[in-house]
Amino acid sequence: MTFNQLSGINTTNVSTNYLNQHIEQKYYEKAIEYFLFENICKSIDNNYGINQRTFWKFEIMDIEFGTDTSDFSGFNRITVQFETFKGAHNPPFDLNTVTYEISDIQPLIVREVRFEHSPLRH
Repeated sequence: MTFNQLSGINTTNVSTNYLNQHIEQKYYEKAIEYFLFENICKSIDNNYGINQRTFWKFEIMDIEFGTDTSDFSGFNRITVQFETFKGAHNPPFDLNTVTYEISDIQPLIVREVRFEHSPLRH
């Protein structure tokens, strides 16, 4: 396979700088997805029932940096979006947007602060 086939990017008229930034961003998104994986699974289980759905098409929507909220002494908020589905050959059911608060104190605490979902139309 060629690089274009693996990355899904048409590099015919793309500068090397843009290409590097695009690939780098995808690595960051994948790292954050792995970091939040357990929390995303818990959020899905809490909202749809245990082992009722899985997710794909993970995307970072927003990252906020802050210093004080509720009972945390320091926090960061990250909002992610993904689709949920049940079974490999079924269409996705919902588009979900979840915001997590991540404290920067020991031990690291990740807390869901908002979960929104809307049905996808087929």
